[in-house]
Amino acid sequence: MSATRKPSAKQTSLTSFFQKGPKPITQFKSRERNIRHCKREIDSDDDESVKGTVKRRRVIVSSDDEDDLHKQRSNQRVEQTKLEPEQPIRQRTPLMKKQKYVLTETPSLSTPRRNLMSESHAELYISAYEFDESLDTTNDFSQLSNTTAATPSVSKGRSKEKNNPTEADFSMERFPHLEFEFLKSEKIVDANKRRPDHPDYDPKTIHVPEEFLKKQTPAHQQWWKFKMTNFDSILFFKVGKFYELFHMDAVTAVANMDLNFMGQNKEPGPKILLHIVASPKAVLFSKFFSVGRYSDQLISRGFKVARVEQTESKKDADDRILKTKCKDKVVRREICRVTTSSTRSYGVLEGTNDRETDGLNDSEPKYLLAIAEKLGDDSLPSYGICFVDCATAKFHLSEFKDDRHKSSLRTLLANVMPVEILFEKNNLSPATTLLLTTTLSGVPKQHDILIEALRCVGHCCFVGTAPEKEFLTAQKTISLLRQDDYLGVNVNNWPDVLKSSLDDLDSPMPKPQEGCSLLFSSMGAVIWFLKSCLIDTDMVTMRQFGKFLPTNLLNQGLSRQVGSLGRKFWIGRHMVLDGVSLLNLHVLPPFSAGSHRQAGFKSRNPSDVSSSKNSLFSTINRCVTPFGKRLLQQWVCAPTCDPDTIEDRQQAVQTLMRANAFVSRAVDKMRLIPDLERLFQRVHTIGLKRKDHPDDRAQFFESNNYNQRKIKDLVITLDGIEAVRQLRLLFNEEGFGGRSKLLDKCLGEDFPAMEADLAHFKKAFNRSLALCNGVIEPNAGIDVDYDKAVAGINASQRELQKYLETQKSKFKCQEIKYFGTGKNRYQLEIPEKGFKRFYTDRLIALIAELTETEVTLKTITDDLTRRVFADFDRRKNSWAGIVKNVAIFDCVLSLCRYSQTSGVNMCFPEIDFESKEPYLDIRSGQHPCLISNASGSRRVGNHINDIDYIPNDCTLGAEGEPLVILLTGPNMGGKLDLWIGANDSLSAGQSTFFVELAETNVILKEATPHSLVLIDELGRGTSTFDGTAIACATLKYIADKIRCPTLFSTHYHALCDMVEGNNNIKLAHMACVAEKENTEDPTEENITFLYTLTPGPCLKSYGFYTAKIAGISTEVVRRAFSASRFLEIEE
Repeated sequence: MSATRKPSAKQTSLTSFFQKGPKPITQFKSRERNIRHCKREIDSDDDESVKGTVKRRRVIVSSDDEDDLHKQRSNQRVEQTKLEPEQPIRQRTPLMKKQKYVLTETPSLSTPRRNLMSESHAELYISAYEFDESLDTTNDFSQLSNTTAATPSVSKGRSKEKNNPTEADFSMERFPHLEFEFLKSEKIVDANKRRPDHPDYDPKTIHVPEEFLKKQTPAHQQWWKFKMTNFDSILFFKVGKFYELFHMDAVTAVANMDLNFMGQNKEPGPKILLHIVASPKAVLFSKFFSVGRYSDQLISRGFKVARVEQTESKKDADDRILKTKCKDKVVRREICRVTTSSTRSYGVLEGTNDRETDGLNDSEPKYLLAIAEKLGDDSLPSYGICFVDCATAKFHLSEFKDDRHKSSLRTLLANVMPVEILFEKNNLSPATTLLLTTTLSGVPKQHDILIEALRCVGHCCFVGTAPEKEFLTAQKTISLLRQDDYLGVNVNNWPDVLKSSLDDLDSPMPKPQEGCSLLFSSMGAVIWFLKSCLIDTDMVTMRQFGKFLPTNLLNQGLSRQVGSLGRKFWIGRHMVLDGVSLLNLHVLPPFSAGSHRQAGFKSRNPSDVSSSKNSLFSTINRCVTPFGKRLLQQWVCAPTCDPDTIEDRQQAVQTLMRANAFVSRAVDKMRLIPDLERLFQRVHTIGLKRKDHPDDRAQFFESNNYNQRKIKDLVITLDGIEAVRQLRLLFNEEGFGGRSKLLDKCLGEDFPAMEADLAHFKKAFNRSLALCNGVIEPNAGIDVDYDKAVAGINASQRELQKYLETQKSKFKCQEIKYFGTGKNRYQLEIPEKGFKRFYTDRLIALIAELTETEVTLKTITDDLTRRVFADFDRRKNSWAGIVKNVAIFDCVLSLCRYSQTSGVNMCFPEIDFESKEPYLDIRSGQHPCLISNASGSRRVGNHINDIDYIPNDCTLGAEGEPLVILLTGPNMGGKLDLWIGANDSLSAGQSTFFVELAETNVILKEATPHSLVLIDELGRGTSTFDGTAIACATLKYIADKIRCPTLFSTHYHALCDMVEGNNNIKLAHMACVAEKENTEDPTEENITFLYTLTPGPCLKSYGFYTAKIAGISTEVVRRAFSASRFLEIEE
């Protein structure tokens, strides 16, 4: 709208209201029609008179940072606002045809209130809403935002436009966008006009007809163009200080957050407004919120959010339109960030306003994983895997050949637990696809882009990508990495992991080594996805790349190097816990619980919370630092078999257990250490000198607040490193030197680089002043270029002063002085019948020198904050080693603290690395997950039993005992305290029996004499005879061929007879005492479980007693017993 445009009837009416109407100074009850601000509708191109409307529904919250002053004022308004008794707020008049309602005087409050919106504020508010893109983005809303929290507004009469929704429409969800033909399920197509059932359908895009776009206002055309290429995203669309959500995005936000619709708009469809002012419902919205908090809520629920910013100011837009004479008069906007559940990095515009908690308290990585597959001539698959934790910018690469059961892939997935998965469309085998969709059932799938998607577009955790274009080939990935924005042309300077996967590094275009093509291809897919989220440069330039192989593959490589047993055989080895073992032994939380937990989704299954809490990792986890917790999870998933590593850890734990005072003080010190790994990534991103990122062009109204957030991140990081230094000083004060090799390595070594760096940044700038002003001003001697520019300005000013003194001496007049400011500064003013002012050639040259140095200083000053962050980032490699040592110390400290707080006596296991035969000898052993609940109770049927866990001895292969135990016993007698058992995979078309046989096959194929095999009730799910035969054959093969320590539980009592006399198998059972044992009526029996491992077989399983205490009626139990006796006789 031009400056000469006449005010509309709406503006005149609203201005008149604030000029002549009585001051509204109270809130009215919700059932009364409120008098509210009349706002110019979005994208309106013509003026219209004020008309009555239905009540508006809206939410207005902050798009920028809240501050203490705003909070205080808002809270004061809430406390002072009191509802008066009902008052009439409108009267019918004879002039009702022209003016339906006349404002009446409102009651006054007992407590005086501040003046409400003034006329100038009202005009400013309207002009800001004039959305024909004459929006003045330079307006200062600070005063307005403080005065409109509970301000009433003028209502309009209901519009006669057919498409405008009424209040009933909102309640019945009759939204206009659901009537758009191109959004209907039977008509929806992607940008290339492919239907959803097409194999190359792209759910990220949608085709919007040109004729539809032509009917939209300019800014809504812009919104739809963004939506056309980001249909799977919720757009946070910036308008001045507002973030606005339209159509299906608004519906999704309301459905998932505590928000309301704004109500009726000239542009049909629901809308949500996120703004700096508080909601008129001041009691409900008494605080000022940042938009990052709301976007984070949607992301945590699995939605994909795109932040659209204005990337030119009003003045820049006017200049562009004037120069180019173009018809596009819309303020330019660009997508500055796309965020998903796996790509959150918690930059200054993400999360809440608490920088000390944003992404720093949650230790669990949320991995983005890409998988590439290739079938070999033998039909066995090879996989290329790349996964990245965007919070720390750590990439992990892997390529391996798997077996037909996908054992290595299952193990990798169980270790990583990704929250978002990229795969190449039409290139995954059906078996792999089935594995992903069943094993990762906890990861939400991408919604069908149909009617439901229009109401709730989100959960894009399985993302199909186009071959070559999105899921890049290996060669395209290498070419991409050679760009200056990533790793650079010189491949010899690349990270070692990448160099070791390439051939002919000195060639113009290196090629991947054999067996590494899929690895680079999957990495290309990840980089493409990160680029679509506009964080690719941030992640890749951290240069953190590592190799990741499932532990069974690592050990296979070692076995080729060392051929004999003994201590050397175990160096560098790890225990192999495949995906099935991790799940069945409950080492980690079940994937359904873990994935929901990682992605931030609220699980609907109450058992997920319990299972997550009672996993082995959760039980022993006493780590203080987030990066320590991540390392401990790696230890648990792949326990080391290395003799030196085990002994060093045991020695460290023993040392700490004898130093309770130090442990307590160390824990207090470590609580001050934030998640340094994630903070390093934030600092790196801010320190990058990016060439063409849209965020660098975005127009932010509260840029000072965002700069303060950046500086806060750096200060938190420096304080965390200082806490590490204090921890090391505490360690040396206690005199631990020489007691433990591992502790000495973690904290006893000197860190000269850390000391020097901390001293450097301590004197680099005034932290308090920088946090207050949002600008870092380096002290002298810190930034050479800055010091040089300041010195140049001082020198130029001295030359100017020297020249002035020369002119005073030359004209013998001490009253000569400089005059002027800005472009006219430094004029020589000589008194002569008043005065004369002039320049000389020498003076002009001096001014030019000063101007040049000032421009240089301005350029440096604008970049000072980034330069300080870049200076820190250059030192991160030495600091990363320190963080790793602290993580190791934290894990050892966790084992110590768990042992001290477990409530039972712990021991250090003795491991015989020189033994030629494997054995296992446990005395008074207890399950760590069970003893953690020793003080609780559990329900069994209608009974509540106090939990009192009984320790047990277990000897396999030691002292002449057999290596295999065939375990029997009554139901609920304690056999399952190992917490093992197959899981049904009915959704994968796999029965319990099939799952058991597949897992058994892996055991028979992969087990070695050094394996520990745990099998529970093999053979269930089929006939008794078939099950018994399979169980017997498997048991004998393990005992006679593999000869590894094994616990084999069963309820097939015939199996005991079949293996009787086999010296490699020992019969044992979980003891119990039967009272009132009755051969005619089992309901009279009472069984006491002793939970003690006892030699010999158990003759009965006492299943009928279990049925009785489970609540099954006595009559049913008796009939079942009669049937059982009949079958026994028949047999």
